[in-house]
Amino acid sequence: MRNLNKTGWLLLAIIFLAVPGQAFAESSEIIVVQSNEIVPHDKFVGGQIIKNEGTIKGDLIFWGQSISSDGTIEGDAIGVGQNVHLAGNVLGNVRTGGSTVNLSSQIGKNVNVFGGVITLAESSVVNGSLIALGGKINLNGKIKGRTLIGGGKILLNGEFFGDVDINDFGISESAFDDHNLKAELARPVRKRLTRHRPAFDDYNLKAKLTVLPGTVIHGKLKFRGANAEIQQGAKVADFQWIKSSTTARERQKRDIYQYARKFVRLLFTTAVYFLIGLLLFKLFPAFFRKTAELTDQKPWNAIGYGSVAIFSTIAAAIACIILFILSLFMSPAFGFIFGITATAFYVLLFYLATIPVALWLGGLILKKKPLAYRFGIGLAVYSLGLFVLVVLGKLFAIGPVFQALTLVARFGAVLLGAGALLYAIGEVYLPGKKGESR
Repeated sequence: MRNLNKTGWLLLAIIFLAVPGQAFAESSEIIVVQSNEIVPHDKFVGGQIIKNEGTIKGDLIFWGQSISSDGTIEGDAIGVGQNVHLAGNVLGNVRTGGSTVNLSSQIGKNVNVFGGVITLAESSVVNGSLIALGGKINLNGKIKGRTLIGGGKILLNGEFFGDVDINDFGISESAFDDHNLKAELARPVRKRLTRHRPAFDDYNLKAKLTVLPGTVIHGKLKFRGANAEIQQGAKVADFQWIKSSTTARERQKRDIYQYARKFVRLLFTTAVYFLIGLLLFKLFPAFFRKTAELTDQKPWNAIGYGSVAIFSTIAAAIACIILFILSLFMSPAFGFIFGITATAFYVLLFYLATIPVALWLGGLILKKKPLAYRFGIGLAVYSLGLFVLVVLGKLFAIGPVFQALTLVARFGAVLLGAGALLYAIGEVYLPGKKGESR
C-alpha cells in the first residue's frame, strides 16, 4: 500500500498541475477575494493566508499555509496547503492536499484529496467520485459516485451511492497465493505484484474502519485492514473484509533491512550529487549565484517560476506530439531533434532542481558562507530530512501524515528549484538580461 500510495499521490500532483492557467501567479502573505468581488478568469495564488468569499468564474489554483473558500468557484479548486477548508460551492473538481483538509462544499464533479486528517462534512455533496489518501479520514456527506480510500483510521457516517473500496486497489489476495505465483511467475505483471505484497500487509496490520449508525452504502463495501466495526443501524448492501497474512515481527525485520539498504544508497547518491554540484559551480559561477540570490530573497517568486516550468513542460509535451505528427508529412528529423532537445532540457531542469533548494536551506543555516559550503549543508539537511519523513511514514496511525508531508516537500522542492533555475537562465543568458546580471 505504501508504494501504491506514493504512486497515487504522484498522480494527484500531476493532475493538480494539468490545468489551464490564464492568470499569472499572485503571491502575497494575505490574499482575499471579497464577498462582492467577481474574478472573471482563473485565479492562481500563493501565500500564507488565502480566502475566497466571492465568485471565481474559472479555477482557483493555490498553495500556501491557510486556505479557505466560503464563496463560489465555478471551475476546479486545485492546490495544497497546511490547512485547507472549502465551504462554498465548487462546480468543478476538487484536487487538494494538506495537513488538515475540511470539505463542506457542494461539489459538482470529483474529489481527489490527500492529507493527515481529511473530513467531509455532513452538509457536503460530491456529485462525482471521491479518492482520499491520508491518516485519519472522516466521511460524513453524500458521495454519488465511487469512493476509493487509502488510510489508517477511517470513519464512515454518510450516504454512498457507489462502491466503497478501502485500502484495496483492485489486486485480490489470491494474486499473491503461492500456487498462483508458481503457475504464473513468468508473467511480468505478476512479478511486479509480488513486490507490493509487503506494502499491502503493512496497512492490513494498522487500518481500522468504523461505520456509524445512519450510514447507507448502496454498493459494495470492501475493506483491507486489521479492525472493522459496522455498528447497529448502518445499512451496507454487501461487505468484504480482507485480513492480513503478515505478522508484526516479520514486518519489523523486513523494514529494518529495507531502510538500512535505503540509507546506504542515500549516502552514495547524495555524495555523487554533491560532486556534480561542485563541478557546475566551477563551470557556471554567475548562473548559480543568481539562483542562490532568488531563493534567498524571493522564494515565493521562485515557486511562481517553477509553476511556469511545470506548465511549460505540459505545453512542450503537447508541442512534441503535434510536431511528431506533422513531421510524418514533412521532416521526421526536425520533429525527432526537437523532441529529444525539449525532453533533455526538462529532464535536466528537474534533476538539477535540488541544487537551488540545497542552497536555500544551506543559506538559512550558514548565511554568507561560500556556495559550496551552503550547498553541502543544505543537501545533507534536505536528503536526511526526506529520509526521516519516509521512516516516520511507517508509524502506526499517523504514518500517512508524514507520507503526505513527504509529497508536499518533494513537490515544493521541484517548484522552488526549477523556478530558481529558470530565473537564473533568463538573468544570465538571455540577451536582454546580461547587463543586469553584472
